[in-house]
Amino acid sequence: MKTFHNPNGLPPTYSDGIEVSSGGKTLYTAGQVAYRHDKSIPEGIEAQTLQTYTNLEAVLKSAGMNLDNIVKQTIFLTDPDDFTGFAKTRTGIMGDRKPASTLVYVKQLIQPELLIEIEVIAASPDSNQS
Repeated sequence: MKTFHNPNGLPPTYSDGIEVSSGGKTLYTAGQVAYRHDKSIPEGIEAQTLQTYTNLEAVLKSAGMNLDNIVKQTIFLTDPDDFTGFAKTRTGIMGDRKPASTLVYVKQLIQPELLIEIEVIAASPDSNQS
């Protein structure tokens, strides 16, 4: 069970806090980047954001979860100018889901061509539910 906390009164684009009751399972992912299966990297922030979330979905699925189970995400972008393209693509993927979220600008990721990295924490109420 998740309880959302947004005490600041502003319309949330993410949740300030999410309380997860115990008794379920929690998944902590490593940072995911935009590698395709052949290790190639798509060009542009929109394509990289889409590929990164696709890769996250695969990790979630392997744990019997999906995007609905994300309670916290940390996004690393290498260029502040990419925020608009990232945000538009993220909204298209996440829809009304509003996990707690932190965005950090970094100088560079593991390869200079990579523009984005995302790590998440996901929770499921019990081991039989996704």
